[in-house]
Amino acid sequence: MKVLKKVMSFVLAAMVVMVTAVNADAAEDFSVSSNYTPWEESGFDVLADVGTELQNGEKKVIGNYTIEYQEKVVCLTSYTNSSTKNYVSTSHYNITNNGNEQEWYKIEQTTNYTYNGRTVKINAASCNLNVTTYYPECSYTINKNTIDNSSNTAPTYTIGVTMKLSSKSITITDVVTAYADGTHSKTHYQ
Repeated sequence: MKVLKKVMSFVLAAMVVMVTAVNADAAEDFSVSSNYTPWEESGFDVLADVGTELQNGEKKVIGNYTIEYQEKVVCLTSYTNSSTKNYVSTSHYNITNNGNEQEWYKIEQTTNYTYNGRTVKINAASCNLNVTTYYPECSYTINKNTIDNSSNTAPTYTIGVTMKLSSKSITITDVVTAYADGTHSKTHYQ
């Protein structure tokens, strides 16, 4: 009986150690991802409230932080003769403070549009904004998530996000413009 009690005590102690280790690992791997569907709005002036235009790989210093903007654009259309295209633009915001670099935010903007060579329309129901945070202290506000189809040759999908960095914050605005020939362009402001 004593042997059985010792074995049970050993098994219980091992389980407690394993559960503690699993919880510690879970705390280190903190990420939250949220999706937002855009709404349609026309006639707004995007350039009235944006900052400086940044290119892929450029860095901006805010207080003790250096924010690096990295972008990747992927076309998800699987065949070339399609008159509808689906692009995902992924932006990574890597924060450097006191020599330590970490990714704090990832923003994915999915733009879906239909074109015929003369006109183009962004399909609001198939567009999406996804924000992923990697640390519990990360917080953000969605300032804009709108599609303007008032132009049938160059409609836009605009997102605006303010991201918190400890005592500072950064606001970004991304504007994707679709064209009637099936191409698109994206401009990033910070």
